[in-house]
Amino acid sequence: MLIVSIIVMLSSYIHCETQELAVMPNTCNELLPDVAPYIELFEQTASLRTTSEPAKVKRMFDLIALRSMYQERSKDYNNPIDWIIKDLICLCSFQNTAEIFTSQSKNLNAGIDKNIDTYIKKAETEYLKLLTDEKEKARTLKLS
Repeated sequence: MLIVSIIVMLSSYIHCETQELAVMPNTCNELLPDVAPYIELFEQTASLRTTSEPAKVKRMFDLIALRSMYQERSKDYNNPIDWIIKDLICLCSFQNTAEIFTSQSKNLNAGIDKNIDTYIKKAETEYLKLLTDEKEKARTLKLS
């Protein structure tokens, strides 16, 4: 998991150096918004903080690593951890009177730091659920 975190951190940092600042879309209230901009904002926020706050950013990269592990394991485009990241960013926005964040927003950083552990637990639960479902499917196939 540490190696995955380091790889994601380095690739995100390199990607971040060549891009403009990500801006949070104003779609938190929509039923089915595109989650990709939220993922980009979260990854870029983590990348921009790597040198200044490495201890706090590690938890962000843990969440990104869980997202990647889920995606690789399930090969499903509907990754529930994407929605968890979106919910985290939207929560931070609602706590700051629906502020629209960029990847350098101090209020976003503070909100993420305050709530990251809760959302990591949600992501871990989703990943463990995936593993349990896979084991159950394998057991069912073995009994058939």
